[in-house]
Order: sequence, then C-alpha cells, then structure tokens
Amino acid sequence: MQNSFLLAQTQNEPVSTMLDQADTSQALPNDSSDAVKPDYAFALQLASVNSEQGLASTLKKMAKRAPSIFQGKPILNVEVADVNEHTYYRLKFGGYKYLKNAKADCEAIKRQGIDCWVSNYTDNRIYF
Repeated sequence: MQNSFLLAQTQNEPVSTMLDQADTSQALPNDSSDAVKPDYAFALQLASVNSEQGLASTLKKMAKRAPSIFQGKPILNVEVADVNEHTYYRLKFGGYKYLKNAKADCEAIKRQGIDCWVSNYTDNRIYF
C-alpha cells in the first residue's frame, strides 16, 4: 500500500509518492515481538540545526510555508550528528527504496520553496 500523499507528477512519468512502500515500522511479524524495520535506503534531508528546540521551530516554519508537504502522517526522522565537537539535528523526511523516487520528490519539494537533498534513511522516527 502506498501513501496517498503525492508530490511530483509529470505528464510522461508515473506519479512519485513520498513512500516507495507502506510504513511498516509499527507492524509486528507473525512469530516475533520485534518490530519490522522498514526497507528504506534514502530520505530527504530538509534541515540541520544545532538544538532540538531549533528542530521543532524549523519544522513548524516549514509546515506553514508548504503545508501540503506535511499533511497526513509523513515519515519524519532525526539524525543526531556530532561534527567538530558540535551536535547537529538533521531533519529527514520520507522513506525511499529507490534513489530516482527520492530525487523526484526532492525536486518537487524545492519547487515549493523548501531546500532539500537526498540523504541516507535514518530510522529514528519523530512525530509532530
């Protein structure tokens, strides 16, 4: 099942969705109590800030600027990175199995005024 949130569509290419497959991170396998991990390789990095409070305020600003991107229940993850003795919180959006789909959606997000780039998927889900 695919997420119904659509970003990019052209006349000659199939519609790209925010997810290549259903978000199964909360599903349980039949014979185990461990959660099934999503099979994503890519995500879209939307921001990198130096505090958790900055992450929340940046997300709110983006949601006001381009509400259609954040409608429904998009997959949002945060990657915490230590670089040169500083901690950064990287906001990542979506989950993609295929690079071409991630690139297409990144271009669609850029057209809505939010910068992004394709990055690795981080399974550290946040909710807003």
